[in-house]
Amino acid sequence: MVGVLGSAIGCAAGIVLARGLLRGVAGDLGGGQLASLSGRLVVQPVEGAAIFLVGVMVAGAAAWLPAREAAASPVAQALKAGDLAGTFTRARSWQPGGALLVLGALLALLPAVRGLPVLGYLAIGALLFGGVLLVPGDWAATADAAARIESWRRIPAPLGWMTEARWHRDGLDAAWPLLAELAWLAPARLDALLRRLPDPRLERLKRAFDAAFEGEGTADDLAWWPAWLLTEQPALAPLLGQALPGLQSPPERALRLLLDLLHLEAQGRQRDLPEARRRLRDLQPAIFAAYLRTR
Repeated sequence: MVGVLGSAIGCAAGIVLARGLLRGVAGDLGGGQLASLSGRLVVQPVEGAAIFLVGVMVAGAAAWLPAREAAASPVAQALKAGDLAGTFTRARSWQPGGALLVLGALLALLPAVRGLPVLGYLAIGALLFGGVLLVPGDWAATADAAARIESWRRIPAPLGWMTEARWHRDGLDAAWPLLAELAWLAPARLDALLRRLPDPRLERLKRAFDAAFEGEGTADDLAWWPAWLLTEQPALAPLLGQALPGLQSPPERALRLLLDLLHLEAQGRQRDLPEARRRLRDLQPAIFAAYLRTR
């Protein structure tokens, strides 16, 4: 009902504004070449009805999309003020903008309707809105919004948002600690993030891990990825070591053990190495094997 009323008011206001402009600036809309001629607005029923229906559909979509998102969310999340999941998901998705660009290009190829370039105007609108949707997100604002969520580092969704924002804003080195924490807390979410980030180094390391690690062959194997990284690239130890302590899961303990081993090796404390290596072997044989291959 609100959409119908709003569309009707918009159409009426547009007609009044168009007539006022034609009356005030003549038939050439202020160009000056046809100052002696006056323009006359003729509202065709078909075109007017089409514009009215477009307005109703836009208003309906604006109401339906948030309602559908809320219906698909858990009740507690749907009722929570300031929930940011849908906002971040839409902000990083390129599909709507890309679809509008394709639609605009196709509409531009179509002929005029009863001598009027109606589809051409629609093409311009689709291209403009598609370009707006493809503008990169404000990752600083994303990070600030995620940081306002209490205990965000213990919740998979905001931790994933912050990790992605940190990578976009500050680069891979700044994101390593959060990547490790996300691997321990929600390896499936990390898997989706790694597929999305356009980072050749991450892609190469993920591919090498998938080929070398003898796990279950599921996304949960990625929980061991930070520990495996230390066996391949010990130089990452200062960055991965910044990951905050979590639930002390086996993958996290494996990383801590490897950090201790690297520290013992750097200090030349050979007498303490066998016990630390035994604990790593008992915890995760595949990580221990990867560690030995580099020694």
